[in-house]
Amino acid sequence: MQKRLSILLSLFITSTLLSFGQKQGLGGFSPKTDWEKINTRSINVIYPAGYDSVANRVVNLTNFMHDYKLQSIGSKNSNRKLQILLAPNDLSNSSNVQLGPYMGLIPTTGPQNILNTGGVDWVTQSSIFAYRRALQYSNFNSGIFRIFYWLNGDNGVDILSHTTTPAWFFLGDAAYTQTVLTNGGIGYTPSFYRQQRARILAGKNYSYLQIRNGSYLNVMETPTVYGLSMIEHAREMTGPDVWKDVVKSAARLHGVVYSFSNSVRTNIGCGTSKLYKLTYDSLSQRIANQQSRITLTNKIGFTKTNKRFYEHYSSLQLDEKGQLYALKKPIQKLNRIVQIAPNGKEKSVVLIPTDHCDFFSIKNGWIVWNERRDNPMHKHLDYSVIFTYNLYTKQTRQLTHNSKYFSPSLSKDGFNIATIEKMANFNRSLTILDRKTGDKLESFPIYRGGEAFNPQWSNDSKYIIYILQVDSKIQLVAQDIVKKKIIEITPLSNQMISNFSISPNNTIVFSASYSGIDNIYKTNLYHHDKITQVTSSKVGAYDPVFDQNNNSIYYCDYTHLGAKVTAISKENFFNKEVNIKPLKNNLLNQFTVNKQEKDITCFDFNQKNHKSKYREFWDGIKIHSWGFLYLQNGYGFGIKADDILSNISGEVGYSFDNKNNQGRFYGSLTYGKYPIKGRVGSSIISGEGLSIYKDSIKHVNTYAEVFIPLKWKGRLTENDFDLRASIHHHNFTYEGVNDPFTNEEVLKNADFNALTISSNFKKTREKKRMNLQPKWGIEALAQFQINLNRRNMQQLNLQAKLYIPGFFANDGFNATFSYQQAHYDIFDRFDKIFNDARGYYRINRLDMMMMIPNNMMNITADNLFDKNYTYIGSYNYQIPICYPDFGLGGILFFQRIYANAFFDIQQIRSKPFKEHLYSYGFGLNFDLKIFNDYPVHIGISKGFLSNPIYSAYNGDDSPIMISYKLLNL
Repeated sequence: MQKRLSILLSLFITSTLLSFGQKQGLGGFSPKTDWEKINTRSINVIYPAGYDSVANRVVNLTNFMHDYKLQSIGSKNSNRKLQILLAPNDLSNSSNVQLGPYMGLIPTTGPQNILNTGGVDWVTQSSIFAYRRALQYSNFNSGIFRIFYWLNGDNGVDILSHTTTPAWFFLGDAAYTQTVLTNGGIGYTPSFYRQQRARILAGKNYSYLQIRNGSYLNVMETPTVYGLSMIEHAREMTGPDVWKDVVKSAARLHGVVYSFSNSVRTNIGCGTSKLYKLTYDSLSQRIANQQSRITLTNKIGFTKTNKRFYEHYSSLQLDEKGQLYALKKPIQKLNRIVQIAPNGKEKSVVLIPTDHCDFFSIKNGWIVWNERRDNPMHKHLDYSVIFTYNLYTKQTRQLTHNSKYFSPSLSKDGFNIATIEKMANFNRSLTILDRKTGDKLESFPIYRGGEAFNPQWSNDSKYIIYILQVDSKIQLVAQDIVKKKIIEITPLSNQMISNFSISPNNTIVFSASYSGIDNIYKTNLYHHDKITQVTSSKVGAYDPVFDQNNNSIYYCDYTHLGAKVTAISKENFFNKEVNIKPLKNNLLNQFTVNKQEKDITCFDFNQKNHKSKYREFWDGIKIHSWGFLYLQNGYGFGIKADDILSNISGEVGYSFDNKNNQGRFYGSLTYGKYPIKGRVGSSIISGEGLSIYKDSIKHVNTYAEVFIPLKWKGRLTENDFDLRASIHHHNFTYEGVNDPFTNEEVLKNADFNALTISSNFKKTREKKRMNLQPKWGIEALAQFQINLNRRNMQQLNLQAKLYIPGFFANDGFNATFSYQQAHYDIFDRFDKIFNDARGYYRINRLDMMMMIPNNMMNITADNLFDKNYTYIGSYNYQIPICYPDFGLGGILFFQRIYANAFFDIQQIRSKPFKEHLYSYGFGLNFDLKIFNDYPVHIGISKGFLSNPIYSAYNGDDSPIMISYKLLNL
């Protein structure tokens, strides 16, 4: 019992530390947005004016599920009204519910790749997913979780839930519900499981700890995928409502850190690790049985397979000369369009950003594709712009700006571009652009008001074919741009259809899930009464294109190391006529459901609800987190509040530093709706150690700050710029302080005003997940501080950091240069904002005074230290050693180990004091996770110091230095 309480106390302390370390971005939406709301019994939907139809659908769906009382997660409906924020201009592909504050965010644009969305419209799927996440929080909100809420608010519960409950349960359960409540949800589609299926067929058996924590080296299925499979297997073993019992007992925190696994063991008969093994044993057997019934088609590998690292090919294209191109996504290098020769050799054509580029088109010497562009000032305001590249001049050009064009496709002559435009008020259109100017030439509404994907021109440029998603079903349709009518090419069904192409004889080849596995099929633009299966693949076949002579089809065959370019000749075509069946009949996962879990998309969710004006200040501000804070050298208490739109943030609190015997009251309020943001605050510090004299003192700091934070992505770079200015009023009250040199009493009170101006800039190359650092990049910082009462009291800080490629794919050099020029007096204390040479402590004014020879002690402090200068150069090289992917009991999991070597040089000058400090050494660094959820970096270095007098390790000239850092918090 005592041990359990001790672990619980430690967990409580950890949660408070982490929860108050989280930060929320400000000003995510345009300040010109007019907000409205629909407030009902179960949900409050906040949305931009003009999106009434979308908001009503979200409200009606949620109210239906609220009344439906889905028992499979527990009997508690959401006991706190969920705030759902619709973000129509956010191009991210995930909706979620968060705590701190309690709210959901649904980006309504949705993915441009239909493989990421399934057969059901994005808003419906996102609404189901979000409300299921709310039900999870509600049913966990009992027992010890309820106590944590009383003590810590939302953030404490959030950290506790993630520490005790694996992410795969939250995501897998939500995706499971999202699937069984529709007839074409993501869990019904074979492409959803392709990575899982591929690695099982390849014999890659990852342990439970490995798949839960992920890997820098190995690409595994996501927690949503294996979580859904584990959810289903447990239902199959013990019944559809077993997880409500698991949640109920897990909320009591039986076993503390392993409470969820213990609850699974109690209610299902095995722990989470065993359940994972049983799930994959069952999947392996089902896949083996299915494979025994499949006759595979013969194929020819076209690209050289990398047998060690993941490399994924997609979007195959053939130009008019018969040359093959593909979009290549390696795990170590930047994405790129490559030209593939007949012998499999590749030539890089143009680099492509990582985010939101799944397709490109090539015709007549031109390549077009779309890229996501961020608004630097508003994180939920994104654009999708079109780029062009000329194969002859090698010039890249941004064709459109502030647009929302997706999946552009060039006409045969290369003059026009067909693209899907997603406009305001949820309107969609098939739009034709001029390739030279980007001007809009013509637009056609999407057939039946549905969603459209991946348009392609016919050979005669009279038709534009695209994938239509409407009423939870999918089909291929052709827009006749001359007669302004639609031709339905394939039947409307809930079977998945993805990338396709058109041969010179008007044969359409496409990927579809008709056989239960994604395969290649063909039909004809003009004679489409018959659909024929072309391939029979182990895992999945995608992105087909006929060769120049119509004798073979190139396609991407999926493996556990990504899709590889493959070819199949006409004589090896499967040539089986397709009889399209409902998607559910072809699944490996036979979903075990209760009476409430059935397709609800057949109901009408378009009823209108009463709406009203959303008052940002009165309706949105929520006090969400509070409680005791455990600090590195003490403790504290704090309260934090934010508003739903992330425009206002405030906190107040108290902390006490045991080491320096200091108490601190603090409070701040930030307003960030507009590009220029503001913050006001105050802190009162009392105790010792606030000056070089280490005596009792009181310091009141009141400040006002304005700042402009900008963050955006360039074509291949990540960029940040931050400009800020602040004015501080300092009031010091000393109590009986005597100067250590003259023994005279120092002034008891001091007031001064200080101005601080600073700027930060960062421009770095995109970093792939195996890279230790960006290949190229620069970071720069400048800060100036001045005492407005004594203008000669000031400090200037400058710093620059350069990133340079190393010798291999994932190593690298970096160098940091820092400079400080400062003038101190008794009452000024401007802190350095960068690190000293490694191994040395911070040399302050008192340290320099103590180095003055005895015969110079008559020199006063004021005329001795007019200015002092600090120069620091830091040089580093780092290289990965191994990727252990090894865990210790669910507490620690080691993902990567890398080595580094360093050399630091520091010079300090302050007349007559001058000192040179050097340090060099090497170290081992560990990237790991604690409690399977929180990434941590630990470094252990052996250093060698030139001047041990200033050693931070008790005079040791060759110390062992240990550092740690919590990441992504």
